[in-house]
Amino acid sequence: MRLKNQGDDSLYQEIKKLDEEIDKLTKEKEKIEKEWKRLLMEEDVSKGKIYASELHELMQKKLMLEVEIDYRIKKKNRLMFDIT
Repeated sequence: MRLKNQGDDSLYQEIKKLDEEIDKLTKEKEKIEKEWKRLLMEEDVSKGKIYASELHELMQKKLMLEVEIDYRIKKKNRLMFDIT
């Protein structure tokens, strides 16, 4: 186990920043999921209410956010490993 030094302070700050980014991206992803569900429930082909392109776009955004979240989680884990 490595002793705490000045370099660790910057690691802790980076981890804190990553946590904040993960929280922000997760909230954004949840908003997109709610909007996707709302559009899906409102869709009615017989009445001409079709949201295929909107649903597709929201799904792409959701998947992009999942990748961004996953990237930050993995980066955070690497930094945490450096501290120990």
